[in-house]
Amino acid sequence: MIVEIAQQEGCEETSLPPLYSQINPRALRLFVDSAADERSVIRFTYCGYNVIVTGDGDISIDSSGLQPRTK
Repeated sequence: MIVEIAQQEGCEETSLPPLYSQINPRALRLFVDSAADERSVIRFTYCGYNVIVTGDGDISIDSSGLQPRTK
């Protein structure tokens, strides 16, 4: 997810804010590891992108309607 957003932003991954500034990475991993199927969903915003993680581990990143972060 961070790699894809960095590519869309045209920057290095390390220049993005830490993921934990928006969501607890351990909680996200626990969700994916324990959720039953794709009907379970977590949504959050990271660097101006809507991120959707389903219980089966699929990740969707959408920037439509959002302002990209200032570089």
